[in-house]
Amino acid sequence: MGSINCINEKNIGIQSLASSGVINGVTITGTANQISISSNADGTAGNPTVARSATIVNSTQPCFMAYLSGNLTDVTGDGTNYTVIFDTKAFDQGTNYSTSTGNFTAPVTGLYLLTSSITLSGVLAGNSSANLRFNSSLSKAYRGLLFNPFTISVSGVVGVSFSLFVKLTAAENIASQIIVSNGTKVVDVLSGSVSSFFSGALIT
Repeated sequence: MGSINCINEKNIGIQSLASSGVINGVTITGTANQISISSNADGTAGNPTVARSATIVNSTQPCFMAYLSGNLTDVTGDGTNYTVIFDTKAFDQGTNYSTSTGNFTAPVTGLYLLTSSITLSGVLAGNSSANLRFNSSLSKAYRGLLFNPFTISVSGVVGVSFSLFVKLTAAENIASQIIVSNGTKVVDVLSGSVSSFFSGALIT
């Protein structure tokens, strides 16, 4: 006879009958930060109560944040569309971000939230157009606000951020790029975990 499970109305709890004929008490257990057993886990005081935890933590959900550890000098300003390679990871659940290419590779098809922030330095009056964007390996370019960086800069320094909620397919690569135009190639990207970073997470 195989194992059977039952909740006995005489409050003997949840029992399992092994093939050897031995009856053992059974206790339902949950998964930390996901499913909780709020009462009567062994059934001795009535039906067990199972609930979703108020705060759910999934340590395998794809998410990452990477930033620059050093300044990048003279990378744009003349219309160069520069892929910023954030070389230091703050975290990377699933190991899907590459510090050598600057690409985040979607491990599964889903909806992702991506955010990038870049601080520019050395912006001159001639650098009158700038755009932060995400570029996909599927020939998609998601562009943020087009703006004049010099008019809002302080001594040639200006920060720009861009967030995007987008569907990515499995194995699709996406990177953060900055382009500054109408001048010469004198614009730098400044380092720092709060100055220039790229982050993202699978939402659903």
